[in-house]
Amino acid sequence: VNAEDELALWEMALNLQLTPDHKSRLYNRFGFEELKTKAFHTLSTGEKRRASLLALPLLSSRYWLMDEPFSGLDILWSSYLENLIEAKARGQKGIILITHKPDRWAESFDELWILSHGKLTRRTL
Repeated sequence: VNAEDELALWEMALNLQLTPDHKSRLYNRFGFEELKTKAFHTLSTGEKRRASLLALPLLSSRYWLMDEPFSGLDILWSSYLENLIEAKARGQKGIILITHKPDRWAESFDELWILSHGKLTRRTL
């Protein structure tokens, strides 16, 4: 399994027909043009994480459920992902983001749910 397989799976699941140029742009956005055929088991943790995020631009009109999406990403790719999430948060469909840094997202989301010491609290922003 490699990044090309990952993207092909999303393409099939979303019933899309991506052109080679569109695929190439996605690979370039996530720094995968040269890694797209490398087997996942040979990739670093950050590269695996980036491969799992390849489909995000294809899912702009759908809800996102993300569990600690920054784990394994370096500063550059974390910043890039933050920009994608902020752009998505301004759109019509929402995001459920599980993170250890909820206050970082207070300005981007309509509400936060904080789980602390076994108690779930809703904070409307």
